[in-house]
Amino acid sequence: MKLYLKHKKIQKLVKEIAGEISRVYYLHKMQTGYTKPIHLIGVMHGAMPFLVALSQAIPKDIPLVIDTINCTSYKGTIKGKFNITMMPSRGMKDAWVIIVDDIVDTGETMERIVLRLGRSQYGIKNIQTCTLLKRYTANFYPDYVGKFVDNLEWFVGYGMDDNGLSRNLKDIYIKT
Repeated sequence: MKLYLKHKKIQKLVKEIAGEISRVYYLHKMQTGYTKPIHLIGVMHGAMPFLVALSQAIPKDIPLVIDTINCTSYKGTIKGKFNITMMPSRGMKDAWVIIVDDIVDTGETMERIVLRLGRSQYGIKNIQTCTLLKRYTANFYPDYVGKFVDNLEWFVGYGMDDNGLSRNLKDIYIKT
């Protein structure tokens, strides 16, 4: 494995994204009086370290609800059939939802989640998307992106895995 991003740089990216989300929230609050919580919905399992770090980097005066959604679209490193296996458990009527994922490879997962939640019985008011890494060629454009990345590498660490392994690494590596 080859080191790609050290934990310190990841933390910097997380703080930048948290700052963007905070600025949007404060502006919206100032313009409309909005005081409801932001629902951060982490895409299991890869987004978990990023979701936790992001939620802790958002100022404490911004109310947050943290939940998860579970999807499958890979078998190991091979792209497979997309399937949502667990929907968020919290009520989201009239909510501001931000879907949080570790990486946008093609954009298909994020796009399908947004479509599914948008058409669901949840009555969500606003859906945004957030990712730590986005491939340049992905056809989906998240609202918040930490870093754009090349298409040739397979990343592991900080939630990203190789057949379920290496999610626990605090840095991000390129699998060699």
